[in-house]
Amino acid sequence: RNASSLKQLTAKLGADEALTLSQDQAAFVSALKDIHTKTPIDIVIDYVWGTSVEWILQALKGSGLNIKYHPVRIVTVGNMSGDNMNLGSAQLRSSAIEIVGSGFGSLPPEAFANMNTAIIPELMKLAAAGGLRIDTHAVPLKDVEQAWQSHADPGTRIVVTM
Repeated sequence: RNASSLKQLTAKLGADEALTLSQDQAAFVSALKDIHTKTPIDIVIDYVWGTSVEWILQALKGSGLNIKYHPVRIVTVGNMSGDNMNLGSAQLRSSAIEIVGSGFGSLPPEAFANMNTAIIPELMKLAAAGGLRIDTHAVPLKDVEQAWQSHADPGTRIVVTM
């Protein structure tokens, strides 16, 4: 949604491509099909759901027997644009798409145990070594009401300090 943030994805963070949902549906679907043809997509992490996933599914949908088989896993993490979306049976029958959720009920207990004993500690080491960067705007607790009503710059998180 934010042109500046999208530009940073390719300029600074190593993304090969960045698409925006602010373009019309046909342009988005065409661009994503082109990307998927050149460099097949393995996984989509989706925080939005709704219309955006409908567009993604349209772009990933196969078209006959002459298509190259390439499985794509769509992991839904959120639903910022709605809890529902339209999914036609043909979209699933004509492509190797797997849709899964990411939440407490979506992984076995041993995966969550691994997260707590291995993944999160490694993430904390990376953060302590300066390997993670999160743009923040610190606000004292006494100003929390004003902070709640404010809007941070895209990519910046408001952190309440005590």
